[in-house]
Amino acid sequence: MIQILIRQSQNIIARRVRWKSSSPSIESEIRRLTHLRNVGILAHVDAGKTTVTERMLALAGVVRRAGSVDDGNTVTDFLPAERERGIT
Repeated sequence: MIQILIRQSQNIIARRVRWKSSSPSIESEIRRLTHLRNVGILAHVDAGKTTVTERMLALAGVVRRAGSVDDGNTVTDFLPAERERGIT
């Protein structure tokens, strides 16, 4: 199912870009966009959203290792108020 959705999104992107131009940079942009993913995480307060996000970033290779909310070294909590109060 995921592969079907990826293929469909690639086709949509290719169609949208093709009418504008057919340069080599367009092909590289299509390749780049096929690797982009937007993910939304909704949950109650203190349900572990930041922890899940940190693990996902670590598993995807975006960060070397997942940060900890308790240690205050998470990627997603970057504002001083978030770090101080433990909110995101």
